[in-house]
Amino acid sequence: MTKLEQAKEISCESILQESGFDLKRLSGGKKFFLCPWRAEGEPSLVVFTNNKWKDFGSGDNGDAIDLYERIYNVDTSSAIKKMLDEEFEEFEQKDVVDEPGVIIENIQDLTSSTLSAYLKSERKIDPDLARIYCKELHVRFPKGKYPNKIHKAIGFGNDRGGWEFRNNYLKLGTSPKYYTRIKNGFDECAVFEGWIDFLTLLMWVKKDGLDKDVFVFNSTSFLDFSIPVLKSYSMNHFFLDNDETGKRVTKTLKDSFVWGKNYSERYGEYNDLNEWWCR
Repeated sequence: MTKLEQAKEISCESILQESGFDLKRLSGGKKFFLCPWRAEGEPSLVVFTNNKWKDFGSGDNGDAIDLYERIYNVDTSSAIKKMLDEEFEEFEQKDVVDEPGVIIENIQDLTSSTLSAYLKSERKIDPDLARIYCKELHVRFPKGKYPNKIHKAIGFGNDRGGWEFRNNYLKLGTSPKYYTRIKNGFDECAVFEGWIDFLTLLMWVKKDGLDKDVFVFNSTSFLDFSIPVLKSYSMNHFFLDNDETGKRVTKTLKDSFVWGKNYSERYGEYNDLNEWWCR
């Protein structure tokens, strides 16, 4: 059996669990997980009985190697090495190379009246504030039903050049996936799972301003990467979700001796900070 075949036989469920994502629901043999590369409350990633997976939020799918590549943002060679925990020089290449799931056609300042209306009505966020940290993306999906249709979305960039983007019907991201760190020169840091909650806190403290650095996970799969960064601060302020993932992340950070204060109880009746703000 080749190295490629060995890696493909590794359980997708075990890969997800080792990266911190536990089984959420079992239905008809299908196992539902929260998507590692997107903040969400309801599980949209499914592992099938044939050890293949599909992300119903984006339509992406594949085998165990594809899953490992997507979670850890590595190439095929690195993925197989890490999955098998051994060194080797040669392996068979995958026969099919998928075309990109998302193509960004244009990046510009946020001017769309539709996107501004979404921020104001659905998220209670001032578009002028969002323009400081976000861009307007024009994207299309070459594998979708309408491959040439342009969708406008609000984009929030990460530290490796990828984007998290959303509008009133999309919530997706582009590769490379990574966290976002905004250095404002402070010794304390405000920590969020997603950028909507970051903008929400800015709305909350608008008069006084935010006298902290900012760390946005964009995906909690970057939890291990965050620990040395957050340890560098004298105090962290956690504005994470009130679901199982948020609680797990908070516990892991505290168990790793990341000094911080948890604010999620202040909006404890709601799933996240923005939901509380909108209500």
